[in-house]
Amino acid sequence: FHDAAKLGAYTLQLAGENAEAAIKGLQDIVDATPVTASTSAAAFQLAQYFYAKAQYDSAQAMYDKVIAIGSEHTALPYAYLGSANALYQLSKKDEARARLQEYLEKYPTDSNWTKQAYQ
Repeated sequence: FHDAAKLGAYTLQLAGENAEAAIKGLQDIVDATPVTASTSAAAFQLAQYFYAKAQYDSAQAMYDKVIAIGSEHTALPYAYLGSANALYQLSKKDEARARLQEYLEKYPTDSNWTKQAYQ
């Protein structure tokens, strides 16, 4: 529960003046072993933050961490699409298409996300 509480506090801090400290705290959770549910959630929060700040290399790395861990079932579709979008922004269009193909294979009937992946 301690990691979950820290995760919540750091996530709230991302939008404020203390974003750098929040990024460090979330990164510490991501880098900690053993891997926990908080690890994936922290990686997802960092990915979203980095993408919003147009730091696509960092965002893509965090989205891929979420995918590799695979424990954040609610965030996994977002992670696949976020990774593909970050790759696209980095002009890695073939890799972006491959990531979208992975998504389509993993979620063939998820109509809301599948429509977006085909666009």
